[in-house]
Amino acid sequence: ISNYGIPGDPVDLTQQTPGPTTSRIEQEKYTVELRGLFQVGGSFINQIKFNANSTDYTHSEFPTILQADSTVTDSIQNSFHLNGYNATLQFIEQRMENWQGTLGIWTDLENLTMGGPQPLGPNSFTTGLAGYALEEYLAGDNTRIQGAIRYDYNHISTFDAPNSAVPAFTNFNESRTSNAITGSLGIVQKLTSEISGSLSIGRSFRAPTMQELFAVGPDDASASVMVGDSNLVPETSLGIDMSVTARFS
Repeated sequence: ISNYGIPGDPVDLTQQTPGPTTSRIEQEKYTVELRGLFQVGGSFINQIKFNANSTDYTHSEFPTILQADSTVTDSIQNSFHLNGYNATLQFIEQRMENWQGTLGIWTDLENLTMGGPQPLGPNSFTTGLAGYALEEYLAGDNTRIQGAIRYDYNHISTFDAPNSAVPAFTNFNESRTSNAITGSLGIVQKLTSEISGSLSIGRSFRAPTMQELFAVGPDDASASVMVGDSNLVPETSLGIDMSVTARFS
């Protein structure tokens, strides 16, 4: 649990309508995590790793309010409550001659409800699913070739908020689905006993969030205005990375 303030300029009472310059934020977060490692020792799968967590997070913002008697107080402007569930299941392969790799499944579920007199967006439920494979091939005593491929599915759906202070969000039903195939390919080369180099190329993907799509309204606590764009499409990038590492004893 945390309760902290964002500093700003002192309220200028000489202004006709002095605005908020400071704010207070309350956060409360509870997390439960479960981890497991199972030694299988099979002909194809050597180990199974499992990691799951559940998060309950509440966030409330209180910007400065100037009262009629010239006193300064703070009052809640917006809040949100997030229930999140995340899990990863990995299958570690047995080494087969010069091959070794990992197969994995990942999921992330987020149930977000917005509240307060000035909520920044609609209620929403986000589903993220992914499957991936990472393989490494020992091409020689000094050379490793690494490759990975991943499929991502992302779905955002909003739902009604009958008690919302913003009429547009009381009956708001929109959905967006994004999916992509990404991957990378690289080589790690040992140049000398102390120096090694690597080169990799990869394609990445990021789906727009609910706030980026549908958020709207001023957020005095962060001195910003949120403006979503429902036409946003997923971001993709193609990156090349080259490095040289030296270790001397």
